[in-house]
Amino acid sequence: MIRKPGNLILLIFAVCVFGDVLLVRPNNEGDFLISIGILGALLSRAFLEDAQSIAVCLLGLSLTLIAVLRNHNILDRESDFWFCVSLLTAFTYALWEKLVGWFST
Repeated sequence: MIRKPGNLILLIFAVCVFGDVLLVRPNNEGDFLISIGILGALLSRAFLEDAQSIAVCLLGLSLTLIAVLRNHNILDRESDFWFCVSLLTAFTYALWEKLVGWFST
């Protein structure tokens, strides 16, 4: 983990999301499931053998911010704009290596 700073950063983001879920305890079931999904996505990337790029770390940061801001009622839950942004961010985070492979050839 010492030679993989991107993985360590994603692990720190996962701890932040986990701490936020424990402290805020979202009363909305949807916000809880979104937070747990983002926590799982961050942890799955953090414990990979390969080092994660800075772009994946920035996408992880944006997912963390979306989860935390939704739990604190700062982001509008009913906004179509934030729904599309979070969905696009999640797909980009999940498929980053494939996207780089498609555009690099």
